[in-house]
Amino acid sequence: MVTWAATSGALVGFGLRYGDAAGPFARFGAGMLAAAGVPRPSSALAVVVGLAGHVVWMSAWSVGYAAIATSLRAIPAFVVALLLSLAAMVISGWWLPAALGAVRSAMLAPMQLALILTVMAASMVMSRTVASAR
Repeated sequence: MVTWAATSGALVGFGLRYGDAAGPFARFGAGMLAAAGVPRPSSALAVVVGLAGHVVWMSAWSVGYAAIATSLRAIPAFVVALLLSLAAMVISGWWLPAALGAVRSAMLAPMQLALILTVMAASMVMSRTVASAR
């Protein structure tokens, strides 16, 4: 939950910079809907589908991180988080079809992408810290 919330916040911030807070989610959702055969979805539907896709994608990576890094110390756990963030970028940008590639469809600038990956990795480590504090 921490990972998708943190990365969603960063994406909203990027969207606000260009006058469209939901823009990254709308573009991602429109790409997913186009791949499903819905060529011209409403803006609201595209945003909802894009946000849902982002939540599912980040949750999947977070579960993978939790499975791998639960017993690791802080530095190795952060390295694992960075590697998983890079893997998520590679898979979503180049291995999935373009309509489903989150990196391509969100149209992030290189520095924005670097920030999202850093936020993703840091939030994975933070969620591990929060979970172990219980």
